[in-house]
Amino acid sequence: MTMHRLLRHTPEVIVAVLSLTVSLSAQMIDPKDAAGAFGDKLAAESPKQIYDQAQYQALYEYQHQKDPGNPYKHEVGWTVLFVGERYSMFLDYFSYQADSINDSYARAKRKENDLLVPLMSVMQQQAFKDRVVRGADSCFVVSSTGLKEYAYEEPLPQMEWSMTPGDTIVAGVKCKKALTHFRGRDYVAWYAPEVPIPDGPYKFTGLPGLIFCLYDTAGQYSFTLGSLSAVSEEDPIPIYRLTDYPEETRSHILQMHKNFCADPARGLMSMRGVTIPEETLKSIKPLPFNPIELE
Repeated sequence: MTMHRLLRHTPEVIVAVLSLTVSLSAQMIDPKDAAGAFGDKLAAESPKQIYDQAQYQALYEYQHQKDPGNPYKHEVGWTVLFVGERYSMFLDYFSYQADSINDSYARAKRKENDLLVPLMSVMQQQAFKDRVVRGADSCFVVSSTGLKEYAYEEPLPQMEWSMTPGDTIVAGVKCKKALTHFRGRDYVAWYAPEVPIPDGPYKFTGLPGLIFCLYDTAGQYSFTLGSLSAVSEEDPIPIYRLTDYPEETRSHILQMHKNFCADPARGLMSMRGVTIPEETLKSIKPLPFNPIELE
């Protein structure tokens, strides 16, 4: 397993371990010792399949109410949408940065040891866990179950949009309003007809203009455009999917995530190198379960 693959799980593990006061058998490892564990192995590019080249890049502020019972606490981060001629890619901005750092070190034939600090610094800022690559008819997703990540492919969801009266200004651009229901949530979208890109955050597509703002009516998920720019041909950005994940069905991944949140101790104990003291087991509580797709 490459360091990049290992550290893609690290932020979730750290959060779970700290919040549950779980003792890791390898906890408090000095960064020098951790780096040394990888020896002099050269960094390797992440296995990937390239589908397209990005023409536009849209940066969205992302907010998420992790605990549905606590409306006053939101996780905030940044996500990025890359739009190509035939495909688009949506993921956490810092996940994309981590991919770029890893691959640049690999091309420069740097050692995995050198990757530890720069990868950790960006991956600890990740907020949105899913990666989505959309084509004309299908959607490929990498999704987290809490401690592990799996991939699934599905037909591209066909959103049933209801156009409603109203307009507003987002990022200095006049937007129109549309409503939809998707997998357990009702959403409001503000899209810009003057930006004729029928795309948007996550799996939301099909409006006659780029989605500038999207939020669910419960106030638990929102994406707001921060910037939109063309991608320079001198500095190309590929649209790709990582291929080193085990594949599962969407429904099974959702159930595994639900199971982990209901009993995180069991999930942590299934990991190699994790020890939970007996006296700690009784104090471990379930984690909030509030995925973007409820069904």
